[in-house]
Amino acid sequence: MGAATSSRPHGYARYRLDGCRCYTCGWARSQYDENRTKKITAGTWRPFVAAQPVRDHLAALSGAGIGARRIEALTGVSRSAITALLKGRRGNPPSDRVRTETAEKILAIPVDGGRQAADAAVIDGTGTARRIQAMCCMGWSLTVQAELIGWTVSNFAALVKPGPVVAKTARSVADLYEDLSMRSAKDEIGGTRTRRFAAGKGWLPPLAWDDETIDDPAAASASGLSDDLTEAETWLANYHDAEGLGLNRQQIAERLNTTPGAIRGRLQRARQSGLVNKLHRNVEVAA
Repeated sequence: MGAATSSRPHGYARYRLDGCRCYTCGWARSQYDENRTKKITAGTWRPFVAAQPVRDHLAALSGAGIGARRIEALTGVSRSAITALLKGRRGNPPSDRVRTETAEKILAIPVDGGRQAADAAVIDGTGTARRIQAMCCMGWSLTVQAELIGWTVSNFAALVKPGPVVAKTARSVADLYEDLSMRSAKDEIGGTRTRRFAAGKGWLPPLAWDDETIDDPAAASASGLSDDLTEAETWLANYHDAEGLGLNRQQIAERLNTTPGAIRGRLQRARQSGLVNKLHRNVEVAA
Protein backbone atom coordinates (compact mmCIF):
# COMPACT_ATOMS: atom_id res chain seq x y z
CA MET A 1 0.00 0.00 0.00
CA GLY A 2 1.51 3.34 -1.02
CA ALA A 3 1.56 6.49 1.08
CA ALA A 4 -1.02 8.15 -1.13
CA THR A 5 -3.63 5.43 -0.61
CA SER A 6 -2.95 4.50 3.01
CA SER A 7 -5.85 4.74 5.43
CA ARG A 8 -3.48 4.99 8.40
CA PRO A 9 -3.40 8.33 10.24
CA HIS A 10 -0.25 10.37 9.70
CA GLY A 11 2.46 9.53 12.21
CA TYR A 12 5.32 7.16 12.89
CA ALA A 13 3.50 4.02 11.67
CA ARG A 14 2.64 5.65 8.36
CA TYR A 15 6.24 6.85 7.97
CA ARG A 16 7.62 3.37 8.52
CA LEU A 17 4.99 1.20 6.86
CA ASP A 18 3.69 3.39 4.05
CA GLY A 19 6.70 5.55 3.22
CA CYS A 20 4.91 8.85 3.80
CA ARG A 21 7.38 11.72 4.11
CA CYS A 22 5.03 14.58 4.99
CA TYR A 23 5.91 16.98 7.81
CA THR A 24 3.67 15.21 10.36
CA CYS A 25 5.11 11.76 9.66
CA GLY A 26 8.67 13.10 9.56
CA TRP A 27 8.19 14.86 12.91
CA ALA A 28 6.75 11.66 14.45
CA ARG A 29 9.83 9.73 13.22
CA SER A 30 12.24 12.28 14.71
CA GLN A 31 10.40 12.24 18.05
CA TYR A 32 10.50 8.44 18.10
CA ASP A 33 14.23 8.41 17.38
CA GLU A 34 14.93 11.03 20.04
CA ASN A 35 12.93 9.13 22.67
CA ARG A 36 14.61 5.85 21.68
CA THR A 37 18.09 7.37 21.99
CA LYS A 38 17.33 8.80 25.44
CA LYS A 39 16.06 5.46 26.71
CA ILE A 40 19.01 3.54 25.28
CA THR A 41 21.39 5.98 26.98
CA ALA A 42 19.50 5.59 30.28
CA GLY A 43 19.41 1.81 29.94
CA THR A 44 15.58 1.74 29.95
CA TRP A 45 14.95 0.93 26.29
CA ARG A 46 12.43 -1.94 26.16
CA PRO A 47 10.82 -1.99 22.70
CA PHE A 48 9.06 -5.30 23.44
CA VAL A 49 7.50 -6.97 26.47
CA ALA A 50 5.90 -10.39 27.07
CA ALA A 51 2.61 -10.76 25.21
CA GLN A 52 0.81 -13.25 27.47
CA PRO A 53 -0.14 -10.75 30.23
CA VAL A 54 -1.63 -8.55 27.51
CA ARG A 55 -3.62 -11.48 26.08
CA ASP A 56 -4.84 -12.33 29.58
CA HIS A 57 -6.00 -8.73 30.03
CA LEU A 58 -7.77 -8.80 26.67
CA ALA A 59 -9.64 -11.91 27.83
CA ALA A 60 -10.65 -10.12 31.03
CA LEU A 61 -11.79 -7.09 29.04
CA SER A 62 -13.85 -9.34 26.79
CA GLY A 63 -15.54 -10.78 29.88
CA ALA A 64 -16.39 -7.22 30.89
CA GLY A 65 -18.03 -6.57 27.53
CA ILE A 66 -15.13 -4.60 26.04
CA GLY A 67 -14.41 -5.97 22.58
CA ALA A 68 -11.84 -5.19 19.91
CA ARG A 69 -13.88 -2.37 18.37
CA ARG A 70 -14.17 -0.61 21.73
CA ILE A 71 -10.49 -1.19 22.56
CA GLU A 72 -9.52 0.34 19.22
CA ALA A 73 -11.61 3.42 20.04
CA LEU A 74 -10.09 3.73 23.52
CA THR A 75 -6.43 3.12 22.62
CA GLY A 76 -5.90 3.64 18.91
CA VAL A 77 -4.59 0.06 18.62
CA SER A 78 -6.16 -1.36 15.46
CA ARG A 79 -8.50 -4.34 15.54
CA SER A 80 -6.18 -6.16 13.14
CA ALA A 81 -3.30 -5.72 15.61
CA ILE A 82 -5.51 -7.02 18.44
CA THR A 83 -6.56 -10.03 16.36
CA ALA A 84 -2.92 -10.75 15.50
CA LEU A 85 -1.98 -10.54 19.18
CA LEU A 86 -4.68 -13.07 20.05
CA LYS A 87 -4.60 -15.44 17.05
CA GLY A 88 -1.44 -14.74 15.09
CA ARG A 89 -1.04 -13.47 11.55
CA ARG A 90 -0.85 -15.12 8.12
CA GLY A 91 -1.00 -18.62 9.54
CA ASN A 92 1.68 -17.98 12.15
CA PRO A 93 0.95 -18.46 15.88
CA PRO A 94 0.67 -15.43 18.17
CA SER A 95 3.99 -13.82 19.01
CA ASP A 96 5.54 -14.19 22.46
CA ARG A 97 6.29 -10.46 22.43
CA VAL A 98 4.37 -7.26 21.85
CA ARG A 99 5.48 -3.67 21.48
CA THR A 100 5.74 -1.94 24.86
CA GLU A 101 3.59 0.98 23.73
CA THR A 102 0.81 -1.36 22.58
CA ALA A 103 0.95 -3.33 25.83
CA GLU A 104 0.80 -0.19 27.96
CA LYS A 105 -2.24 1.15 26.10
CA ILE A 106 -4.19 -2.11 26.43
CA LEU A 107 -3.21 -2.77 30.04
CA ALA A 108 -4.31 0.76 30.96
CA ILE A 109 -7.96 -0.11 30.22
CA PRO A 110 -9.56 -1.07 33.54
CA VAL A 111 -11.73 -4.15 33.98
CA ASP A 112 -14.36 -2.15 35.78
CA GLY A 113 -17.67 -3.95 35.74
CA GLY A 114 -18.86 -2.54 32.44
CA ARG A 115 -17.92 1.12 32.89
CA GLN A 116 -16.16 1.09 29.52
CA ALA A 117 -18.49 -1.33 27.72
CA ALA A 118 -21.33 -0.47 25.37
CA ASP A 119 -24.79 -0.34 27.02
CA ALA A 120 -26.03 -3.59 25.47
CA ALA A 121 -22.79 -5.56 26.00
CA VAL A 122 -23.29 -8.69 28.11
CA ILE A 123 -20.77 -8.86 30.97
CA ASP A 124 -20.10 -10.92 34.08
CA GLY A 125 -22.49 -9.93 36.88
CA THR A 126 -20.35 -10.88 39.89
CA GLY A 127 -19.68 -7.27 40.84
CA THR A 128 -23.34 -6.36 40.40
CA ALA A 129 -24.42 -9.15 42.76
CA ARG A 130 -21.79 -8.23 45.34
CA ARG A 131 -22.86 -4.59 45.31
CA ILE A 132 -26.54 -5.46 45.76
CA GLN A 133 -25.73 -7.82 48.63
CA ALA A 134 -23.48 -5.22 50.28
CA MET A 135 -26.22 -2.59 50.07
CA CYS A 136 -28.57 -5.05 51.79
CA CYS A 137 -25.97 -5.36 54.58
CA MET A 138 -26.36 -1.60 55.02
CA GLY A 139 -30.13 -2.03 55.36
CA TRP A 140 -31.19 -1.11 51.83
CA SER A 141 -33.78 -3.69 50.83
CA LEU A 142 -34.10 -5.18 47.36
CA THR A 143 -37.41 -3.36 47.01
CA VAL A 144 -35.84 0.03 47.78
CA GLN A 145 -32.87 -0.63 45.50
CA ALA A 146 -35.17 -1.70 42.66
CA GLU A 147 -37.34 1.41 43.03
CA LEU A 148 -34.30 3.68 42.98
CA ILE A 149 -33.12 2.38 39.60
CA GLY A 150 -36.62 2.04 38.15
CA TRP A 151 -36.99 -1.75 38.20
CA THR A 152 -39.64 -4.02 39.62
CA VAL A 153 -38.37 -5.96 42.62
CA SER A 154 -39.25 -9.30 40.99
CA ASN A 155 -36.85 -8.59 38.12
CA PHE A 156 -34.23 -6.90 40.28
CA ALA A 157 -34.06 -9.79 42.76
CA ALA A 158 -32.64 -12.04 40.05
CA LEU A 159 -29.48 -9.89 40.02
CA VAL A 160 -28.59 -10.89 43.58
CA LYS A 161 -27.03 -14.11 42.23
CA PRO A 162 -23.98 -13.71 39.96
CA GLY A 163 -24.82 -14.19 36.30
CA PRO A 164 -24.60 -12.37 32.97
CA VAL A 165 -25.91 -8.79 32.95
CA VAL A 166 -25.88 -6.02 30.38
CA ALA A 167 -23.38 -3.23 30.98
CA LYS A 168 -26.09 -0.58 31.35
CA THR A 169 -27.59 -2.49 34.28
CA ALA A 170 -24.17 -3.00 35.88
CA ARG A 171 -23.51 0.74 35.66
CA SER A 172 -26.89 1.58 37.20
CA VAL A 173 -26.22 -0.70 40.18
CA ALA A 174 -22.65 0.59 40.54
CA ASP A 175 -23.90 4.20 40.61
CA LEU A 176 -26.48 3.29 43.25
CA TYR A 177 -23.79 1.52 45.27
CA GLU A 178 -21.65 4.66 45.21
CA ASP A 179 -24.56 6.54 46.75
CA LEU A 180 -25.86 4.02 49.31
CA SER A 181 -22.85 2.00 50.42
CA MET A 182 -21.59 4.76 52.70
CA ARG A 183 -24.77 5.10 54.80
CA SER A 184 -27.17 2.78 56.55
CA ALA A 185 -30.90 2.67 55.85
CA LYS A 186 -33.22 3.77 58.64
CA ASP A 187 -35.57 1.39 60.38
CA GLU A 188 -38.69 2.97 58.92
CA ILE A 189 -37.72 1.69 55.48
CA GLY A 190 -36.88 -1.77 56.76
CA GLY A 191 -33.23 -1.19 57.59
CA THR A 192 -32.96 -3.51 60.58
CA ARG A 193 -34.99 -6.28 58.97
CA THR A 194 -32.90 -6.09 55.78
CA ARG A 195 -29.61 -6.14 57.70
CA ARG A 196 -30.74 -9.27 59.55
CA PHE A 197 -31.85 -10.85 56.29
CA ALA A 198 -28.44 -10.11 54.68
CA ALA A 199 -26.61 -11.47 57.73
CA GLY A 200 -28.64 -14.67 57.53
CA LYS A 201 -27.64 -15.07 53.90
CA GLY A 202 -23.97 -14.59 54.77
CA TRP A 203 -23.66 -11.57 52.48
CA LEU A 204 -20.68 -9.25 52.90
CA PRO A 205 -20.83 -5.49 53.61
CA PRO A 206 -19.01 -2.80 51.60
CA LEU A 207 -16.07 -3.04 54.00
CA ALA A 208 -15.35 -6.51 52.67
CA TRP A 209 -14.53 -5.39 49.12
CA ASP A 210 -11.91 -3.27 47.40
CA ASP A 211 -13.21 -1.12 44.56
CA GLU A 212 -10.46 -2.53 42.34
CA THR A 213 -11.48 -6.18 42.81
CA ILE A 214 -15.22 -6.20 43.53
CA ASP A 215 -15.92 -7.04 39.87
CA ASP A 216 -13.36 -9.84 39.70
CA PRO A 217 -15.04 -13.26 40.12
CA ALA A 218 -11.73 -14.73 41.32
CA ALA A 219 -11.14 -12.07 43.99
CA ALA A 220 -11.56 -12.87 47.67
CA SER A 221 -13.09 -10.35 50.03
CA ALA A 222 -10.64 -7.63 51.01
CA SER A 223 -11.21 -7.93 54.74
CA GLY A 224 -10.94 -11.70 54.97
CA LEU A 225 -14.44 -11.89 56.44
CA SER A 226 -15.93 -15.34 56.05
CA ASP A 227 -19.00 -16.11 54.00
CA ASP A 228 -20.98 -17.06 57.15
CA LEU A 229 -20.85 -13.54 58.57
CA THR A 230 -23.10 -13.16 61.61
CA GLU A 231 -25.30 -10.14 62.26
CA ALA A 232 -22.88 -8.98 64.99
CA GLU A 233 -19.93 -9.30 62.61
CA THR A 234 -21.81 -7.37 59.94
CA TRP A 235 -22.59 -4.58 62.40
CA LEU A 236 -18.98 -4.42 63.60
CA ALA A 237 -17.69 -4.38 60.01
CA ASN A 238 -20.02 -1.48 59.22
CA TYR A 239 -18.81 0.31 62.39
CA HIS A 240 -15.15 -0.06 61.38
CA ASP A 241 -16.06 1.07 57.85
CA ALA A 242 -17.48 4.32 59.28
CA GLU A 243 -14.60 4.72 61.74
CA GLY A 244 -12.15 4.38 58.87
CA LEU A 245 -13.74 7.41 57.23
CA GLY A 246 -12.69 9.52 60.23
CA LEU A 247 -16.22 9.95 61.61
CA ASN A 248 -16.66 10.66 65.32
CA ARG A 249 -18.86 8.53 67.57
CA GLN A 250 -21.94 10.76 67.12
CA GLN A 251 -21.57 10.75 63.32
CA ILE A 252 -21.12 6.97 63.31
CA ALA A 253 -24.26 6.59 65.44
CA GLU A 254 -26.25 8.68 62.96
CA ARG A 255 -24.90 6.67 60.05
CA LEU A 256 -25.79 3.35 61.71
CA ASN A 257 -29.18 4.68 62.87
CA THR A 258 -28.42 4.20 66.56
CA THR A 259 -27.06 6.15 69.55
CA PRO A 260 -23.51 6.60 70.91
CA GLY A 261 -24.55 4.75 74.08
CA ALA A 262 -25.81 1.80 72.10
CA ILE A 263 -22.55 1.73 70.14
CA ARG A 264 -20.52 1.64 73.35
CA GLY A 265 -22.59 -1.31 74.59
CA ARG A 266 -22.22 -3.26 71.36
CA LEU A 267 -18.47 -2.63 71.23
CA GLN A 268 -18.10 -3.79 74.82
CA ARG A 269 -20.01 -6.99 74.08
CA ALA A 270 -17.95 -7.53 70.92
CA ARG A 271 -14.71 -7.21 72.90
CA GLN A 272 -15.94 -9.54 75.64
CA SER A 273 -16.95 -12.16 73.08
CA GLY A 274 -13.62 -11.95 71.27
CA LEU A 275 -15.32 -10.77 68.07
CA VAL A 276 -13.14 -7.66 67.79
CA ASN A 277 -9.97 -9.75 67.95
CA LYS A 278 -11.41 -12.22 65.46
CA LEU A 279 -12.06 -9.53 62.86
CA HIS A 280 -8.67 -7.95 63.47
CA ARG A 281 -6.96 -11.32 62.90
CA ASN A 282 -8.92 -11.80 59.68
CA VAL A 283 -7.86 -8.39 58.40
CA GLU A 284 -4.22 -9.07 59.28
CA VAL A 285 -4.30 -12.42 57.47
CA ALA A 286 -5.89 -10.83 54.38
CA ALA A 287 -3.25 -8.10 54.37
